[in-house]
Amino acid sequence: MVNDENMEAVISEIAGLDDDQISPTLYDTYSENLRKAVDQVFRRDNNSGMSDQLRANVSRFAAYKAMNITKEVRGELGNDLDKAAHILRTANRTQATEYNTTISRCRTAKQFEQFNSPDNLRLFPNLRWLPSRSADPREAHMLFYNKVWAKDDDFWNENSPGSLWNCKCDWEETDDPVTSGNPHENKSAQGLTGNPATTGEVFSNNHTYIADRTIDEDFPVIIKTMRKSLLSFGKTQLRGMMVKNRMSNIVIKLSTSGIKEYIDQPHQFYVEKNELLRRLPELLKTAEYLNRTSWKGRETHVFKTLVHGQENYLLVNKQDDGIYYFHSITDSEKVLK
Repeated sequence: MVNDENMEAVISEIAGLDDDQISPTLYDTYSENLRKAVDQVFRRDNNSGMSDQLRANVSRFAAYKAMNITKEVRGELGNDLDKAAHILRTANRTQATEYNTTISRCRTAKQFEQFNSPDNLRLFPNLRWLPSRSADPREAHMLFYNKVWAKDDDFWNENSPGSLWNCKCDWEETDDPVTSGNPHENKSAQGLTGNPATTGEVFSNNHTYIADRTIDEDFPVIIKTMRKSLLSFGKTQLRGMMVKNRMSNIVIKLSTSGIKEYIDQPHQFYVEKNELLRRLPELLKTAEYLNRTSWKGRETHVFKTLVHGQENYLLVNKQDDGIYYFHSITDSEKVLK
């Protein structure tokens, strides 16, 4: 969080930025916090494609939040710095809610994925909505309490525990019959629409941080902020690391050039692909070894991984010094020829 000790430094940072820039400190603070919330739920199965989508989503959301807060603070510079500090403190309070909501929505996504496994579907075809554990439950979800829907009912596309801020509802699998006269109203809060298990989103695009902005115009600024943060992470946390692939026993070295190439590589799921850089050592360690080939005149080794459930290829080049360096990632099958 941005506490009183570093608040002055953050305000000073924002004062030195151009009008179209986002505070890197705010982005790093918000995104790291929300990724930790995702990891609270998926800490024992980080190889889940679901968790990768959710991490990418909260990182993108954090960039939009940082953009909004940067703009609000900038608007108070030269006027009332106490108001600027108040904006940052308010953002801290909403961050706590966003953190708890991220945990709740990730838990929902993980459970729904498990609920729909073949064995579970066969034994328990339906879901029961359980009442909130809150001491002061809100009315929005009360009409769903103790009612049963089929797992494949369209109802679950929009409604699920966690689809309200600080929601403490729950659900359970059951083979009890579907209840009659079930309501089908969409009670999701703005910014929390859709079932996170099917959308891969904790926060939806109608959140006020995003909906009040022009997404297409702002997206390059968002991407630039995220890329800069990832490059810093790569240089400080990954550069020089040696990773042994379990299948091929090839020891792969991570370098600045490979990290940059990875980040800059165009991709259908650009944000998700880039955020996977944070798990690159793990990906290289467990990736399936496919073949040795030649790529741009270099001895190249190809490893398979998944991005958004689709096959992608990690490229490792053997350099003149005999060391195998990570080169890049691609979704093109041309590297297999």
